[in-house]
Amino acid sequence: MLKKLVLASAILAMSATSAFAAGTGAYVGASLDGNYSLFKDEAQNSIGSTGNFGKLSPGVSLFAGYGKIVRERIYLGGEIFGSATNSEVKGLSNNTNSLKYDTYSSFGVSFIPGVMLSNSTLAYARLGVVKTKFEVKDTGNNIDSSNDETVSGGQAGVGLQTHLTSKLDLRGEYDYTKYNSFDTGSNDQNKISPTSGQVKLGLVYNIG
Repeated sequence: MLKKLVLASAILAMSATSAFAAGTGAYVGASLDGNYSLFKDEAQNSIGSTGNFGKLSPGVSLFAGYGKIVRERIYLGGEIFGSATNSEVKGLSNNTNSLKYDTYSSFGVSFIPGVMLSNSTLAYARLGVVKTKFEVKDTGNNIDSSNDETVSGGQAGVGLQTHLTSKLDLRGEYDYTKYNSFDTGSNDQNKISPTSGQVKLGLVYNIG
């Protein structure tokens, strides 16, 4: 009886290790994103008011990383990523001027701690730093200018990842990013404070 119990325990441990191993090591992946860009616009001169302006736009992300189960069900990983979206948000305007804010490409690096909920499902958090390219367009009142800004921000998120096959995982995630403020560079010198929220659904290929 004892031998059977030991044998059963060994088989269970081997199957658990195999399932864990499918989610560890190097990996690459891609996701489809829903990106909500929000801009707090504080006008300092001619427009003379403050407002929040946002828009939901589609996007896509590519990523690569490495993760490992370091103790029992505790997971630690790191990831680099890049994403692209095309979100044009109409900002403050009056009878003579109007501002628009475009969100383009982002790239960043993240630390990813997590816990295995089961042999096939990982719950994780994301803590990272992001750089995103914004463009501010100012038109009207004899002004037609655009100003590009690449702005850093801090990102935090949560997600779930589950095995579809020994090599392929499905991932769902929500991330929030708060960026440093910047000026438009136009004659109005508006102060812009961007934030974004992203919902992501992606596939992860485990290289091993």
